[in-house]
Amino acid sequence: MDMDPLTQAIADVLEGYPEADLNDAEKREVIADDIANTLRERAFTEE
Repeated sequence: MDMDPLTQAIADVLEGYPEADLNDAEKREVIADDIANTLRERAFTEE
């Protein structure tokens, strides 16, 4: 299944975290930061 670049970036980051981390508020914040950083990196490298 082809994903758009935004969805792919989020999926790539989430793949690296155990499902249980999504239920922990502090870990969700870390994951959100990781997603934001990944999107920033990819935005600069894909331009």
